[in-house]
Amino acid sequence: MHDGRPPWFKTHPAQYVKPQCEDRSHNSKIQEKLRNVLTKGNIAPGHVEGLTHYFAIPKGVSDVRMVCDASASGLNSSLWVPTFALPTANALLDLLTPMSWMSDLDMGEQFLNFALHPDIQ
Repeated sequence: MHDGRPPWFKTHPAQYVKPQCEDRSHNSKIQEKLRNVLTKGNIAPGHVEGLTHYFAIPKGVSDVRMVCDASASGLNSSLWVPTFALPTANALLDLLTPMSWMSDLDMGEQFLNFALHPDIQ
């Protein structure tokens, strides 16, 4: 889980590089969310072979939830996925040792705790 699970490609992913239209309605919140993802190492500066669109959905009065849309780029259709392998708490407990320490109080960011494999980053 540390290095992510390798993707199984049915076809080579398209090199989708058409930028999306900028959404200015939640600009400061979107920048804050993207900075958080960048800080956690889920995205990094560098060469880009394919873009993934995203959009923000209002979450309460003063926050937004970021949603990634890999269907626009064709990434979803190039992947073969036998199941959606979201680890359970029990699966994670099997990997811990007495010297392990983890903490995350925001369940909304739970997905960011599991790295994407370098082949799909």
